[in-house]
This record gives sequence, structure tokens and C-alpha cells, in this order.
Amino acid sequence: MSKTVTIPSDVSRLEVEINRVHYSYKGGDTVTVPDEVAALLADNLRDVPTDTRPVHSPLAAENKKGNKAGVPVMTDESGNLYADADAAAAAALGKIYVDGHKAVIPNNEEG
Repeated sequence: MSKTVTIPSDVSRLEVEINRVHYSYKGGDTVTVPDEVAALLADNLRDVPTDTRPVHSPLAAENKKGNKAGVPVMTDESGNLYADADAAAAAALGKIYVDGHKAVIPNNEEG
């Protein structure tokens, strides 16, 4: 199956590789593409920020470092990323405790 799509005109050339098959299209052209290329374009175009709709896609790291719970990252109305200060402090200080007159900071291997 295939679909007719218009390649975004904000690129001079669109290069796509899916399942080791390379596709190349000129920006602004209306072309017939395989379904998987059309799906990729539709998915990417859906996430493009606009003046009225900022990006709010979830962010994820394959391998988190440090606190396994992580710190949530948010975006403001302009699409700028930021982390909540209280959440960052809680993540950083969550395992620290006081034992007598000593502050104990466990290393990563302990927990």
C-alpha cells in the first residue's frame, strides 16, 4: 500500500531510513510514499510546535542515573523545559538521613 503526501517545504531534502530501506524526497514535493513513511511523517508533523500549541511530548531516558524515581521535566507555554525546584530537591535529598550527629548520604550501591 502507499499514500500520497506533501513533503514539508521547510526542508530541502528529506532523508528517511526505515527497516534498512533508505528513502529520499525533495522538500515541498507531493509524492507517493510507502505506508510506513507516511505514518512516520504524520507522527512527526503531529508533534511540530506551533504558535498556538507548544510541544508537550513526554521525555524519557532509557537508562536513568541516580534516583530511579527521577525528577519530572515540564514545559512552559513557550515549550521551554524546566524541572520543579521542590521535586529536584526531594529527589536529591530523599535518601539523606541523620544518625546521631551525622548526616548519612548513602552511595548508589546502597540503594
